[in-house]
Amino acid sequence: MDIASDLDTGEIVGYCVSTVSANKQGEIDSIYIEPDYRRSGIGNNLMGRALHWMDDLSATRKVLVVGIGNEEVLEYYRKYNFYPRSVVLEQLMEHD
Repeated sequence: MDIASDLDTGEIVGYCVSTVSANKQGEIDSIYIEPDYRRSGIGNNLMGRALHWMDDLSATRKVLVVGIGNEEVLEYYRKYNFYPRSVVLEQLMEHD
């Protein structure tokens, strides 16, 4: 996990959680930047650090999941060569 903070206030303004599994699959589990700090390079820095860390651990595949309703981030991830490969549908259970 990498955390970004505002150097003036010490406030946490973003983070990136990434993992590499035993079978060498790297995943960006979560990345978030506070709205007022977006487009300042923080996300690029966090992504670059996570991807470099995965390379250091010899990840053979790198993935991330984008939730429905958040499709606007797809263009951002294309900068890092992440492209949609499949769509997973999940049955929602009805509650009585």
